[in-house]
Amino acid sequence: MRIRTLPAALLIGTLVVAAGIVQLTTSRHADAQTQAQAAVKPGAYDVAALNDIESIKQLKARYCRLLDTKQWAAWRQVFTDDFVSDTSQAHGKVIHGGDEFVAFVKQQLGQPSQTTVHQVQMPEITLTSATTATGIWALEDTVDLTPVIGMHGAGHYHETYVKIDGKWRIKSSKLTRLREELITPVTTIPDLKKILAKPKQG
Repeated sequence: MRIRTLPAALLIGTLVVAAGIVQLTTSRHADAQTQAQAAVKPGAYDVAALNDIESIKQLKARYCRLLDTKQWAAWRQVFTDDFVSDTSQAHGKVIHGGDEFVAFVKQQLGQPSQTTVHQVQMPEITLTSATTATGIWALEDTVDLTPVIGMHGAGHYHETYVKIDGKWRIKSSKLTRLREELITPVTTIPDLKKILAKPKQG
């Protein structure tokens, strides 16, 4: 059996066509990858940003746990030194300083009989820079003001955060209320917020 040898011109032509097919296939694959990457919104898979947001969520979780378990020294580490608390729209006041705020809350709710339960959810966290952020949290809480009088409420925390030495802390927190109920052994007074609201001037 005799094996025929392809003419040199035909062999070269075949190789050129094969190379063209490989190049076309590679180019189409690269275009598909480029289009897929373009379809992903910038920052959608920003791992660093997702880690920061998760850290802020855990920061707020510690805020609630340490407050409700009355671990005051550990709770102080949640805040910056220049922390500002504003509860003026929830029948409270503005307090400047992390030490001052923790001391005030400890004085008001530090007794073992004063059980508190703070539950936060539905966080809306926005990173405003590599070291700053804002957040809004839905809040539901129950507070034993005295052994026989308690308060159940709902509202929102409006907060700012700052990263110091790689750790996120709460820089400011503003509390707004949607509803408050005064709880006694005899009855529950619904929507205390409306009862205490000042009447609008005519």
